[in-house]
Amino acid sequence: MEITNQSFKDIFTFDGFTNNPKLDIALFLTFLGIYTFTILGNGGLIFLITKSPNLHTPMYFFLKHLSIIDMCYTSVIIPRTLSDFLSEEKTISLLACAIQMYFYSSYFNTECLLLAAMAYDRCVAICRPLNYHGIINKQVCHMLIGVCYLIGFSNSVIHTRNILDGLPNFIIGKSQHCQDEYPAEDSISV
Repeated sequence: MEITNQSFKDIFTFDGFTNNPKLDIALFLTFLGIYTFTILGNGGLIFLITKSPNLHTPMYFFLKHLSIIDMCYTSVIIPRTLSDFLSEEKTISLLACAIQMYFYSSYFNTECLLLAAMAYDRCVAICRPLNYHGIINKQVCHMLIGVCYLIGFSNSVIHTRNILDGLPNFIIGKSQHCQDEYPAEDSISV
């Protein structure tokens, strides 16, 4: 049996978009604007669908949940990115990375499944218009949403565990160069 070095850091350093601190403020303002627009747009859509009785149909019910997932999906990554633009120390612990990865994967999986449920809803509406209200009722809509969330979040446990199990096999860091003409690049070694 071979003995190897098994040391592993539980803190990661993000290089980000640029190493130029002058661009960090511009990128911060750009991403803050995009994030604000996303939250306000989806929040407005949720508010309108909730308050308008004309929009209480299965299609808008699914669209409201898609907006909720989109708000959560962007809120997993963007606030951390914004804080990294303003800080000198761009590190994240292994636990924080795992939590962020889990929720990002959860919302991604749930969004994909919800889009499939929305496609099923539209397929029934087009192919079976006379039976639509009998097939797609409030109970079926709630069941489809629940199944999407259940499968999306439980599937992410498996993905996150598998990624974290293989993480110590990768060393991510700066490669050291002896010549000045070659800048240090990120390297991944197996």
